[in-house]
Amino acid sequence: MTPSRELYNKIDTSLRVIRGLADVLINNDSFKTDATDEAPAQLDQSNEMVLHEAVLLLADAAQNELVELVNSLGLPS
Repeated sequence: MTPSRELYNKIDTSLRVIRGLADVLINNDSFKTDATDEAPAQLDQSNEMVLHEAVLLLADAAQNELVELVNSLGLPS
């Protein structure tokens, strides 16, 4: 596998995980709106913050990989 293909695969994976985590956060927001004592939100505030931090870390890594991919292809960045 070429280095460019490996970088593409890493970026693609990061974006799919970011999308999945964003869906979890959006769905949890819906649960919080309708939360009751018998049916609380799936994530509490601290767990929600951890997911936000994970999304930011993945986004930073994907951005770095994208720059590396652009540079490896000899494209202007």
